[in-house]
Amino acid sequence: MGYNVLAIGNSYSNNAIYYISRIAESMGKSVSATSLYQAGCPFERHVQFYNNDTKAYKFYVDAVNISGTGLNTMKEVFKLKNFDYITIQQAPARATLFSTYWTEEHPWLTELYDIIKKHQPNAKIIIHQTWSFSHKSATEGTEWWATTYKNSKEMFLLMKDAYEQAADKLSIDKETGIIPVGKAIQLAKDEYGYSDSYNIGYSRLYPPDSSDENAAKHCENRALYTDNIDHLNHRGRYLASCVWLEKIFGYDCRTATYYPKGVLSEEDCVILRNIAHEAVTGERAYISGEWRAIPYEEGTEIVHFMGKVPKDGVIKIPDVIDSKAVKKVNATAFKYIDGIKKIVLPHTHIIYDDGAINQYKTMKEKSK
Repeated sequence: MGYNVLAIGNSYSNNAIYYISRIAESMGKSVSATSLYQAGCPFERHVQFYNNDTKAYKFYVDAVNISGTGLNTMKEVFKLKNFDYITIQQAPARATLFSTYWTEEHPWLTELYDIIKKHQPNAKIIIHQTWSFSHKSATEGTEWWATTYKNSKEMFLLMKDAYEQAADKLSIDKETGIIPVGKAIQLAKDEYGYSDSYNIGYSRLYPPDSSDENAAKHCENRALYTDNIDHLNHRGRYLASCVWLEKIFGYDCRTATYYPKGVLSEEDCVILRNIAHEAVTGERAYISGEWRAIPYEEGTEIVHFMGKVPKDGVIKIPDVIDSKAVKKVNATAFKYIDGIKKIVLPHTHIIYDDGAINQYKTMKEKSK
């Protein structure tokens, strides 16, 4: 049995569904994902475009633009096929403020919901939880948005709360009816060693969707984003697509075999599948005792401390985890962890990312 999904959104929905059909196919499943795209489109404009029957959209089916150079109306997308699931989301810059979703005076959220039900009464409506901006964009703002936050985690938590308010307003179950892409992206950059950034200047030098080579360039330095509009690069897209498949259909993406060769490595995609599974099910991966550690060269890389900080505030970094030598400590190893006063370092040679231990007092382990 095949499923049809429609994402009513913007470029962020294009990002999120980019790899869905290919990942699903590798698991023996059939899922086709359509995105109703209009740049930066919030709930307000979706409703206005519908009411005015405006040709404002391009249709993307399984990441392919089927509108060509033309534009379409929202009503036309409803005529494409009967959709099993339809997702909605707020525009990136407005996603943290529920007042931009719905007020008594401007009930855009509920109006859009009613529009969908009018044309696709049998479709299940689900909320797509989008992601926080990169650290630079979240804390400094950009030419596209002036609002700033303490860090990207603060932005995510505000966004999470707004989407949960939206679920309550629409009587959508918050546990089953929200696709936690934002949670997965946050998990990747807070606890799995991925970079809360984009490669500055690459968008002009290497248009990300012009070739596999350029797409791979944007994934350098473990980045998750492509640009200062905080679109996801192909790593972020792969992770997001896995989250959609896990949450909507209950597929265990850890069994998937597809990965975009020439863009991402198979090893990278194995980790991304585990992150998606954890974000949806809560089943943690790569945990050994107090540490989250992922494969690195012939050894292992510490990406996060998962234990409880002792009263004396002293943390000892191990030199071996699960019989594998610790080769590297990532910048996310102690991210957002309070109470650390001192870190004891092993005598073995370990690479420490900038920001991993710089802010703490350190000392070498005493010789045995």
